[in-house]
Amino acid sequence: MKNIGYRLLKKWIKTGLYFYYGKIQVSGLENVPKDKPVLFLPNHQSALLDVLLIGVNCNRKPFFLTRSDVFKKPTLKKVFHLPADDSHL
Repeated sequence: MKNIGYRLLKKWIKTGLYFYYGKIQVSGLENVPKDKPVLFLPNHQSALLDVLLIGVNCNRKPFFLTRSDVFKKPTLKKVFHLPADDSHL
């Protein structure tokens, strides 16, 4: 139950992306190992949307690298530290 906030936020973002893009097709996910670390490196001008698309479709809890001032904002700090139970992703 501790991950309900994470799952709700993930569903909310996924729904918003669906309304923005219409249809989202994910391919090659079976090639991503589930028991090893993976780096996803989106290289596109729309950096925020790329990160959100990866975050809601990669079936694991992502960790993000960004400017340090982003983590100082109280609301975002809470979002970034939401616990996720990997068995439910």
